[in-house]
Amino acid sequence: MNPKTNRNHGKAAERAFAKYLGAQRMGVMGRHDIQGGIYAAEVKSYTRMVAFTWWEQAVRNAATKGLTPMLLLHLKGTEYRRGLV
Repeated sequence: MNPKTNRNHGKAAERAFAKYLGAQRMGVMGRHDIQGGIYAAEVKSYTRMVAFTWWEQAVRNAATKGLTPMLLLHLKGTEYRRGLV
């Protein structure tokens, strides 16, 4: 995809999430994408992302014990404290 198409796709995802969450789309470069209550959200939209498969695994595994799933992401070569929950 070309950069303009990517930007338009990203803006559409921001609008959709803002509406779904009842939040406000900020729409200014250099700031967070969506603000709702105490949250400042960054929106990313992908055609394919393996994290969804990982999340489904976490949900399945937690459900067998009646627990709440959590997915922790770490980029190799970075500090663990910079990981994502």
